[in-house]
Amino acid sequence: MILFNLWTKIKAGNLIAEFLIVTLSVTAALAGDKYLAHLSTLEQEEVALKLIHDDLKQNYKQLQWTIKDIEREDSVFVNLLRHAAKDTVLSDSTVNAAFKDFLHFFYFDRTVANVHNYDAKIKNAGKQIIQSDSLSNMLAIYYDRKLNNLTLWTDGRYTMVKDMMHLITQEGAYLDHGLPYMHKIKGKAFNEVLDGMTSNIRIMGAVSDQLWYNEMHIESMRNASVIVSDSITAIEGFFINNGLNYDPFDPEDIW
Repeated sequence: MILFNLWTKIKAGNLIAEFLIVTLSVTAALAGDKYLAHLSTLEQEEVALKLIHDDLKQNYKQLQWTIKDIEREDSVFVNLLRHAAKDTVLSDSTVNAAFKDFLHFFYFDRTVANVHNYDAKIKNAGKQIIQSDSLSNMLAIYYDRKLNNLTLWTDGRYTMVKDMMHLITQEGAYLDHGLPYMHKIKGKAFNEVLDGMTSNIRIMGAVSDQLWYNEMHIESMRNASVIVSDSITAIEGFFINNGLNYDPFDPEDIW
């Protein structure tokens, strides 16, 4: 009886040991798989966010360049309106260049923003690989809302350019693009044409409208710049928290 009890205890002890070993092995395997899955997700996040990080830095630069260009454009339009009001005197070539400036401008639109990186790596990835809701929401605000808004502003500017070109033609005026035969066709000296344009209420009204439009356009770009800057900061915070290397953003280094 004593031998039987001893054997039973030894056998039971072996079963418990085997159970513990198997349990620990399964737990370790699951933990290993979970860790590898985490590394894989982190690698996906790193690749995606570095692409987006680069895009956003470029977008920020493009926005600042465009804001500066429109501000320069505004100063041209103000001088043109002052010339029309006889508050200052501009040369014919300067007046001509001012009107040409109206018909061409440097702009920011969705094509610059490289949304393909966002759509392919984040939005349509089949699962949400960015685990931070705040970061995901911030990127969505910029890519899904702000870029669409900036595109509408750009489209509006195209419409105003086309309307101005139509208006100039409608009023029997033209701009000097270095084609002498235009003067012969119109039968007017070019200075007469320019005087007629700057004294035309409809044409100068369009210039005044453009100044107002530019103000709103710049404000929209400044708002977008804040979101871009905040998104870059959030992404860099992700890199820092996960010990990842990255090329930091310097908002002053844009010129």
